[in-house]
Amino acid sequence: AYVYSIGSVYDAVREAWRVDLNRIQNYKYVLGVVDGVVREVFEVTQWYQVNPTRVGFTGYVTNNANLLSIKGKMIPAIYRKKGSANPVLYKK
Repeated sequence: AYVYSIGSVYDAVREAWRVDLNRIQNYKYVLGVVDGVVREVFEVTQWYQVNPTRVGFTGYVTNNANLLSIKGKMIPAIYRKKGSANPVLYKK
């Protein structure tokens, strides 16, 4: 089994999302999900425009105990729809 490091998950999820910066700006957390399993929870310090169509964030691993409790758990099936082309899902 592959061992995921915090750095590799952060690098994989932090940049080049095809989303509207105005829509995503109020989101404070990003889940690093691999194969439907939450591998890391990041707290966003800043969202930024990567290029005209892509967005990224800077952040750090959260210390929020409630959010850290979901690490290693599968995200609900409703968020893992087969054939979904967009890797970004919003949930408030």
